[in-house]
Amino acid sequence: GDFNGTRGKFWPDDNRIIETMRRVNPSFSSEPTAAELGPLLKWIMGGTPTGSTTKTYPWSNTAAKRFMHFKPNVGEEWFLSNVGVNSATMSAQVGGALALALALVGMTYDSTRTNFPSLSYDQTLQPFILSHLVWTVGGVARQVSDISFTIDGGIDTERFLNSLTLTDVLRKGAKWSVSFAVPSGDNASQFWSSGVAGSAATAVFTNPTTSAVLTLDFPKLKFPGNSPGFSPGDEGMIRCNAIPTSTAGGEPVTISLNPGS
Repeated sequence: GDFNGTRGKFWPDDNRIIETMRRVNPSFSSEPTAAELGPLLKWIMGGTPTGSTTKTYPWSNTAAKRFMHFKPNVGEEWFLSNVGVNSATMSAQVGGALALALALVGMTYDSTRTNFPSLSYDQTLQPFILSHLVWTVGGVARQVSDISFTIDGGIDTERFLNSLTLTDVLRKGAKWSVSFAVPSGDNASQFWSSGVAGSAATAVFTNPTTSAVLTLDFPKLKFPGNSPGFSPGDEGMIRCNAIPTSTAGGEPVTISLNPGS
């Protein structure tokens, strides 16, 4: 902060520039395999996974916090403490893999210098891609050019209570959103007719090589109306921005992964 105040100075004084908040907002992106996605889902959702081979990842109102160690190929290593997931987006488009992007919130940088662990990777595993997807809305399988699923974890990023750093990583609320594009001629009006009442939907990604399966089950999606877009020489597409809602006190989405971890 610049606390030059009423000192009558044109330029701020060096000794009155004071650090007031130390924000820790890293980001992470990946195209994970099922083996890599499992631990990330556990971190994102916060609850304790259930099941054996097929794991289900429940939501927790308490954010899961992790110690993070970034080690790039070149440059400085970063050590971050008490890091939670503020938002997570899984997305795929034509010709691309299912990508995961995380916006993170941490409490502080950590000066502890620990040795980076030795990691091994199963090179036979693969990520999911868009063509692995079966997207079913209202009992009808839909073809899409892209799709994304976003959870906003609602972490309070301004909780600097008598502190230069966040005093905790707390959720204030959460919401899901789903976005996808369908050809405008594929009975798109059916989405709007169920806009208020909502419609069940399920996304199932199945990798035929590894047999891994990722499922997102939405009991109720609400569809606000939207107009199609027509680019010159291209097929008309409708962008559907849907709102998953909870029913009977349940969660707005159930996520499962086989094999899970």
